Amino acid sequence: MRMMWRQFTLYFSIITITVITLILLVSKHIERYYLKNIEGNLRIQAELVREVVQSHLPDGVVLGDSEEGPKRMENHAIRPEIERALKGQVGKSIRYSTTLKQEMMYVAIPVEKNGRIVGVIRTSLPLEEIEGL
Repeated sequence: MRMMWRQFTLYFSIITITVITLILLVSKHIERYYLKNIEGNLRIQAELVREVVQSHLPDGVVLGDSEEGPKRMENHAIRPEIERALKGQVGKSIRYSTTLKQEMMYVAIPVEKNGRIVGVIRTSLPLEEIEGL
């Protein structure tokens, strides 16, 4: 009987460790999937906005924001995603927003005119939905 309990404990431990490992692996995979999906949606939104505002973009000055008045916002030219977009690439960043007090994903794309980068469109979304995964 004692041997049976040892075997039960051993098998139970192995099964528990396996299930926990699987849960951790699956949750990381789901988180990566959601982040990639959010990034893709933000990029599409930025591309749509770019078509509308292409001719109205001063250097680093925020022209519009859905949460804050642009006149009260600081210059965004040194944000990592903006810097990357100014080099002609898609910029992506995940960081805590001190303005909104939450973790955000930012995607920025360059705006070109006559083959020259004249500005950046940046979109963002809070990541609170996936923090619980």
